[in-house]
Amino acid sequence: MREQEGAFPGYGLAQHKGYATLAHRAAIARLGPCAIHRMSFAPLNGEPMLLDESSLADGESVE
Repeated sequence: MREQEGAFPGYGLAQHKGYATLAHRAAIARLGPCAIHRMSFAPLNGEPMLLDESSLADGESVE
């Protein structure tokens, strides 16, 4: 995922490896999915994407 960070900046792939962290979901909401996103991932196939900051992990931010 670190290599993909250069090809797809803005998603923070090098930091969270593409897991559905709040920051990653916020990036998808802001930028839309890119070529390496799994379109079977619930928020990308039409299900609502939750961006509730109360679900942040310790030290995680939406920036």
